[in-house]
Amino acid sequence: MKSLNCGVGNMFSDNRKIRICFMLHGAYPLFNPSCNGVFGGAEVNLYYLAVYLSKKGIYDIEFYVGDYGQMDVEVYDNIRVRKIKYTNMEKYNKIRYKMLKSIYLAKILLTNKSDVIINSTASVLIGLIVLFSKFIRRKKVIFRISSDSNIDIKFIRKTQGLKAYFLYKIGLYNSDVIVSQTEKQRDKLKDKLNLDSVLIKNGFIIDENVDLKQKKYILWVSRAVDMKRPELFLRLAEECPEEKFIIIMPGSDPVKDKCVNKAAELSNVEFLDYVQFFEIQKYFNNAKLFVNTSEFEGFPNSFIQACIARTPILSFNVNPDNFLTENNIGFCCEDDFSRAVSFIKGLNEEKILIYGQNGLKYIKENHNIEVSASLYEEIINKLNFPTSN
Repeated sequence: MKSLNCGVGNMFSDNRKIRICFMLHGAYPLFNPSCNGVFGGAEVNLYYLAVYLSKKGIYDIEFYVGDYGQMDVEVYDNIRVRKIKYTNMEKYNKIRYKMLKSIYLAKILLTNKSDVIINSTASVLIGLIVLFSKFIRRKKVIFRISSDSNIDIKFIRKTQGLKAYFLYKIGLYNSDVIVSQTEKQRDKLKDKLNLDSVLIKNGFIIDENVDLKQKKYILWVSRAVDMKRPELFLRLAEECPEEKFIIIMPGSDPVKDKCVNKAAELSNVEFLDYVQFFEIQKYFNNAKLFVNTSEFEGFPNSFIQACIARTPILSFNVNPDNFLTENNIGFCCEDDFSRAVSFIKGLNEEKILIYGQNGLKYIKENHNIEVSASLYEEIINKLNFPTSN
């Protein structure tokens, strides 16, 4: 079976569509909003990509997700969403289930009929995909860097252990294509690991219908994780009692419990446990400022959501490719708390308008889903698929 490059999706001599498999455990709540699971930027990015490509009608797409108690196979937007059984560790935390999970995952990777697998998990999973699907089944593998920390191999070893370190290294070094989100990631991959990558910025659907008169509060949105440092946001609320602050923090972690207790002491803070993803944009739309307090990120989807909403951004440390400062979209205080407070106190309607207009312009030029998806298609069309799969 010979492959043909048709320019609009690599097709085969029997005219079947190219089969694309996305594999990301935490993406299921995006397909089924009634499931209140926690997910991050990687899930959002690959979800949007899968949905966009499925609507073109020239690809056969499936998406493997974790076990949320759903049916084995469900269909959304012409995408077959398949469950990886026994991945719910709260329910399946005994040794026999861990063994069953490994066996079931190996079976999936060995029997999957896709031509290319796309993953964005810096863990054992990408290594297993390469070992079983690429080395044995000759599938093509695309790995998307989700955070700057993915490039720090020692960090993976420190946080996930020796097994994850070796399997991740196998996966990273043997993926057919690595996708980086920023120029910084691309350069670090080359300088530190001697790995080439393709730069593709996260793609979003852009809605320009935002009422600037409704901007009323300062917003923080992220998962309950220590490295997100939400306590800094609450310190800002203490220093700026004249402003209203809203913090949205899904997930469960000791840092969340501390923040819930602290927020209860502050009359100008509203704490929200969970907001469905497709409802959360309105919070960005009505915010006068979005604050990121993370130690590190890739290119946060929350930055894109803020820019779509024409909402300025205050970041403590994350400023990928200096996009905030170079495009006059907001301010990076470089972990200087006093400078962060000064920025908030100096914010007025005129500055909000200017920052917001610049943010929307940047997003339209750099993060339109049509542009990012076309770059993924270009990668896929250049892959040399085996004559039989």
